[in-house]
Amino acid sequence: MKKINIGIVLIVLVLALLTVYIINEEKTKEQDKEGTLAFVNEYFKVYNKYSVLEKKDRVLDKEIDEVEYNNYINQMNKDLSAYIAPEKQKSLLNQYKTRLDNQIIGKYMMYEYIKDIIRVEQYIFHEDYLSLWLKTKITVDRDNREFPILDKESKKYIGEVKKEKGEEYSYELVTLKKIDKMEYRVVYHEFMDIGKYSFENGNGTGGSQWGMIF
Repeated sequence: MKKINIGIVLIVLVLALLTVYIINEEKTKEQDKEGTLAFVNEYFKVYNKYSVLEKKDRVLDKEIDEVEYNNYINQMNKDLSAYIAPEKQKSLLNQYKTRLDNQIIGKYMMYEYIKDIIRVEQYIFHEDYLSLWLKTKITVDRDNREFPILDKESKKYIGEVKKEKGEEYSYELVTLKKIDKMEYRVVYHEFMDIGKYSFENGNGTGGSQWGMIF
């Protein structure tokens, strides 16, 4: 009887410890959900800021001061690096620069670009990584070249300019690595590239192209 009682006590103890572990795990997951969503919202604010040139330079075909532009890129790299894992910074920062370069050479000109998170469709946990499957709303005001052709002599895009203003709803995936308690960094970002949007009278008409950060 004594041996049976010891066995029961051990089973109860194991179940109690397991229950505490599960409760703590769920509590940690809920904290991570709140923390990562706040982090991604802050990351998107920087994303929005550096989707457009400085306000004084948001003029199609304007000659941009090279020194000032390089300073802007350096500041962008500094601001974004605070959100991205070191091993992933090069690929993401290059894609950001390409978007701005396209505005410099007149492929299109962004006057406004705002990406907001509508909701998180799903949280996906895997060890120290957490992926957020997001529904987003993108508001855009831009001039866009129809069938842009890059002129080799001027190194500028030419073509008919079309005004595009409106909003688009999209889905994208952001994966974060937890590097410390309530501290995260972006390691993967799959997003809809603005270069292929088409807007008419405030209504998104699709034509999207996906960009991926590995």
